[in-house]
Amino acid sequence: MGVETTGGGTLVATGTYSRGMPRHNADEDKMQKEPYVTIKEEVVAAINAGEDDNPYTSIENITFSTDNSYTGGDQYDEIVPIAGTEDDALYQTERYGEPPLSYAINVENGGYYVKLHFAELYFDAPNERIFDVVIEGKTVIENLDIYDEVGKYRAYDVAVLTDVKDGTLNISFTNKKNFGKVGAITVYKKGFGIFEVPAIKSEAGESQTASVGSRVDLNGSESRSKVGEISYSWTQISGPCATLYCSQTATPYFIPSTAGTYVFKLTVVSGEEIDEDEVTIQVGSNNLFAIPGRIEAEDYKEGGQGVGYYDKTAGNYGGCYRSDDVDIGVASDHSGNYAVGWIKNGEWLAYDVNVSQTGTYTFTARVSAYEVLGKSFHLEVDGVNVSGQMSFLGTGGWQNWTDMVWNGIQLTEGVHEIRLVMESDSFKINYFDLQLLY
Repeated sequence: MGVETTGGGTLVATGTYSRGMPRHNADEDKMQKEPYVTIKEEVVAAINAGEDDNPYTSIENITFSTDNSYTGGDQYDEIVPIAGTEDDALYQTERYGEPPLSYAINVENGGYYVKLHFAELYFDAPNERIFDVVIEGKTVIENLDIYDEVGKYRAYDVAVLTDVKDGTLNISFTNKKNFGKVGAITVYKKGFGIFEVPAIKSEAGESQTASVGSRVDLNGSESRSKVGEISYSWTQISGPCATLYCSQTATPYFIPSTAGTYVFKLTVVSGEEIDEDEVTIQVGSNNLFAIPGRIEAEDYKEGGQGVGYYDKTAGNYGGCYRSDDVDIGVASDHSGNYAVGWIKNGEWLAYDVNVSQTGTYTFTARVSAYEVLGKSFHLEVDGVNVSGQMSFLGTGGWQNWTDMVWNGIQLTEGVHEIRLVMESDSFKINYFDLQLLY
C-alpha cells in the first residue's frame, strides 16, 4: 500500500506525536492540509542521497548518513532554498542516473515503511523527468513527474509499506523520460512512524495481454485500515464492448471477441470511503507473429477498421483473401501468394508480434510500384514511429518486386503492436521481415 504526500514531509524522532502536513489532491489545488494518524516511529536507516561529505541531522533529530548502499547513478546538487520543508539539505543533493540506479539496504526481515524524499532541482517544466520506483520487486510509484506534482524547488515525499524477506531492502528507479532520482531515503520499522493511512485503497491489478476468444481474469484487491462491510464494482471505461461476468466481485472475467485496448475500473466502497483504480488489457488477434520472423502483409490483425487497419476506400478492390476494406491482390513473386495494394497515403496495417529478444533489427519489405517515382512508409511500435521515413524507388511494374532494407529498428522483448503507416499512394507490399542485427 502506498501513501502519496507532498511538501513538509519530515517524520519525527522516536515518540508519540500528532501533526498535519500538506498532501497531494488531484481534484483540488496541489496542496491541502490533512491530519496524520498518531503513532510511534523508529528509524532503522536514513540516507542523504548524493551527499558524499557530511552526515545531516534533521530538524526532528534523525541522523542521515552520507550516500551509501547504491549501485549506479551520479551525484547532483543545487544549494537553493527548498519550499515545504525545514530540512533543505535532504533535497538539495540527489543521486540520479542510467539504469540500474538502485539501493540495497541491509535490514532485518520484516515490514517497513520506506519514505522517499524528492525535489525537482533541474527541470523547469512538467513532462521532462518521468520515472517509476520499484521496491522489493513491485512497482510502487508509476510515471512520477515531480515538477507536475509540486513544481521546482519544493519537497515532495512518498511513503510506501513493504516487506523484506531476504535481509536486503531493494529500491530501484526505472527511467521513462530522462533520469530517475532520489534526494533522501528514510526507513521505518512497520508499526511505527507518523503516516496518513487511507481507510481503503483499491488495486485493479497489473496490465495484461490476451488473445481474442481467450478468458481474461481481472485481479482486483483492496487494502484498508478499518474493519467493516466492503463492496466491489467493475465497469468498462473504453475499448470494444465486453460482457463482464461476476462484475460485483473482486475477480470478474470476460472473453473478448474483438482485438483492441480494453480499460476497466474497479470501485471499492467501505462505509463512506470510496477508492477507484483502473487496469488496461491489450487484446491481440489470434495471429501473434514471432519476431525475428516474416509477416505476410495481408495477415494484419482482426478487429476491422481502426483496429487491424485503416483504409480510405470501401471494399476489397483486389477481391482476394479477405472480405473487408483492405485491397488485396495476387502477387506473382518468389514468395507469398498475395499482396496489399491500391495503397493511399495515410492508410495503415497493424500486426501483433511477440519479440523474443531486445535488440537492433533489420527491416526488409518486399515491395513494388508501377511508377518510377519514390514511395515511402514508416514503422510504428505501440504507437511510436521507430523508423522514420523509409523510401524506395518505383520498380516500373506491379509485379516487379524488390527488397527495401532498413537497418536500426529498436525492439524490446515482449508483445507489441506494430503498424505499417503509408506515406505515399500507389504501391504494393507482399511481406516484410524483422531480423535481429545485434
